[in-house]
Amino acid sequence: MVFAAEDPSEAAEKAAKDIDKAYEEAQKNIPDKDIKEKEDALDKAARDNDNTQGDPAKDPKKEAQKKEDEARKEADKAEGEDKTGEKYRKALEKRREACKRLKKALDDLRQQLQKRRKLTSDNSDIEQAIKNAEAARKRQEKIPEAPTLSMAVPQGAPSVATLVASGKIKLDSVGTGETIGHVADLKIQNQTDQPINCAVGPMVLESKSGKNQDYVCPKPQTVKIGPHGTATVPMDGVCINRNKPPVGKGAPGDLLVNEGNPTIPQDPNSHIPVNQAGDLLRICTAKYDAANQLQKSGALKNLPYRDPQKQKDIVVQWSTWCDPRISQITGAPPATKEDLKKVVYKQLESQKPMSPETKKKVDQGIDTIFEKVELTTAKAKDLEKPEEETSGGSTTEEGPSLGQPVYVSQTRAKQPTATPKSKGGGKTTSKPAPTPKPTPSPTPTPSGSGQTQEKENPTEEKPKTPPPVPSYPYTKEIDCGTITISIGDSGELVFDFKRNDKKCPCKEFGWIQHISPADQDNWRYDNGVLPGVSTPKKQGAKSDPSKPKQPTTPPKGTKLEDWDKNPWYGGTTDKSKPKDFGEHPTPQTHISDKPDAPNVKFITQLVCVETGEVLFSWEWGPFEKGTESPDKVGGGETEPPPKKK
Repeated sequence: MVFAAEDPSEAAEKAAKDIDKAYEEAQKNIPDKDIKEKEDALDKAARDNDNTQGDPAKDPKKEAQKKEDEARKEADKAEGEDKTGEKYRKALEKRREACKRLKKALDDLRQQLQKRRKLTSDNSDIEQAIKNAEAARKRQEKIPEAPTLSMAVPQGAPSVATLVASGKIKLDSVGTGETIGHVADLKIQNQTDQPINCAVGPMVLESKSGKNQDYVCPKPQTVKIGPHGTATVPMDGVCINRNKPPVGKGAPGDLLVNEGNPTIPQDPNSHIPVNQAGDLLRICTAKYDAANQLQKSGALKNLPYRDPQKQKDIVVQWSTWCDPRISQITGAPPATKEDLKKVVYKQLESQKPMSPETKKKVDQGIDTIFEKVELTTAKAKDLEKPEEETSGGSTTEEGPSLGQPVYVSQTRAKQPTATPKSKGGGKTTSKPAPTPKPTPSPTPTPSGSGQTQEKENPTEEKPKTPPPVPSYPYTKEIDCGTITISIGDSGELVFDFKRNDKKCPCKEFGWIQHISPADQDNWRYDNGVLPGVSTPKKQGAKSDPSKPKQPTTPPKGTKLEDWDKNPWYGGTTDKSKPKDFGEHPTPQTHISDKPDAPNVKFITQLVCVETGEVLFSWEWGPFEKGTESPDKVGGGETEPPPKKK
C-alpha cells in the first residue's frame, strides 16, 4: 500500500521512542560507580566514533576507533568476570543503534523539507518532525543516572497523590505534544531527608486549564528518589478527548494527577470526578490488554502499519475515541469511521494529491483499520472488569423505614419522627417535625459494558465540630458478652469481644470495619478482597454501615475466600494468620488498627455471623494527616442501626 511504507517522520518518531526506551533500560541496570564511569566513557567514545566521517584506515576516523577500543578495554577490565555492567552496556548500545536510525531519518526529513518548500509554504509538519528528531538526538547524549524505574510496584509503596497530600513530594508536569504513547513527563521532587519509593500510576492526567487533552495512563511503575532529589518519569498513556489539542511539547504545569482514589483529597482544578477517573482507568486498561492480546495472536498483522507498536497505538487510540462511555465523560462526540477517513486523507494529501487508484487503496486500508478498532473494542469489553459485581451475597435488610430514627453517624444527625397530633384534635403548640426520609440504598445503574454497578453514596457535609476524644480503655457489656476498646503497645486501637456464659442466640461473632474519606460518606469494607481500580493497593467492597444487618454469608456455592463482598476486617497482628489474610479475611473477635492514610474515618461494628445483626458500633476519626495516634482523635459509640419492623 502507498501509506504502508514507513515515512521519515514515522521512522524518526520510532527511533526517538527507542532512544528513550533504551535510556530507561539503562536506568534500571545502573552498575557500581567505578564500572558505570568506564561504561559511560565507552559510550561517549563509541558515539564520537559514530559521528566521525571518513575512511576507517585514515585519520580522524582511525583515531576515533582507537579511542573506542581503548575505552572498551578499560570497561572490560573494570567489569571483571561477573559482567555486572553487561545489561547497562547493552542498553547503551541499543540507544546508539537507535540514534543511527534517527540520524538517517533526520537527513531524509531535511531533504523532504527542501523539496516541499518548492511546492508549498506550509511545511509545519516536517519542521516539527525535524525539531522533535533533533531533540531526541540531544537526549541520546544524556548519561543515565538514578532514580531507577521499574514496572513492578513494591507492596505498600505510597502513590504520587498520597505523597503530594502529605507534603513529602512536589510535582510538576511537562507535555510532549503526543496523543498516545509518551504523552508527558512527571517531575517529582523529594522534599524529605529520606529516600522515597513512589508508586507512579495508574492515573488520569487532567489538563488544569481544560483547554488541552486529558490522558489515561494505566501502566504502573515506581521511582526511587534520594533525599531532596528529583526524578523525571515518562508517562505512557492515551488521549481521551479528540476535540482538544495535546499539551504542547515542553509545556509545563498544565497536567494534574487524578488516581481515582476517594481517600485522597482531590485537586481543586480537577474536572473529572473520582468515580469517573476509576471508570476511565478500568475501561482503558482493558483496551491496552486487548491490543496486546490481539497482536500476539496475529489479529493485527493486516493493518497498513509495519511497526508493532504503531499497530497497537492506532487501535487503542481510536477504540478510546469511539467509546460512548468515554465520550459521555469528556463531552466529545464518539469518533466514527468517517472521522478516521478525514484524518488519514489529511495526512496523505499534505504530502501530495492522491490519484483515484491510490485513494481506492487508502480506503481499503481505512476499512481494515476500523475493522481492527472494532475488534479491539469487542475484545476489551470481554476483558473489562467491573469495579465490583452487585449480584451475589446474602440478603440484607434495607435501611430504616419511614418514621424510624435514621442511623446517627459523624456526618448525619438523628432525624426526629413525626410528632403525632393530640387525640383531642386540638392544635399543638409547636409545629410537627417532618417525617424523615429513609437512608437511600445504592442504586444499581447499567454501565456501558452491560454490567451493573452501584452509584456512589451522596456526599454529605462534614460536621464543623469533631467528635470528642474518648478515654481508653472503653468497656461495654451487651447481652452476649463484654466489649473492650483499648490502646495497644504500639499505639494501635484494639477491639476485643469476650462471649459470656449466658444463653445467647448468637454462636459466632466477628468485627466488620467500614472506611470512608473523612469529608464524604462513601463507605467500603476495610479489607483487600478486591483489586484497586486506580491504585495498586487492594480494597474492600462498597458497604453501608447504616444497615441493621450486614452481609455475612456468601451465596450458595461460593466459598468465603472467593466471595467478592466479604465484609470481615482484614487487618491482623497475629503472626499465625496467612500473609494474604487481608485478601481472604475471616470473622475475628480480636482486631486492631493504626491508620496511616490521610483524610479517612472509620466505623467498626461487632456482628453476629449467623444473622448479620449489628450488635455494637464505634465510629472514630477523622485522621486528617494519617500520622495521628488513635487516642488523640475523636471517637465514640453510636447507636446500632435500628432493626426493620
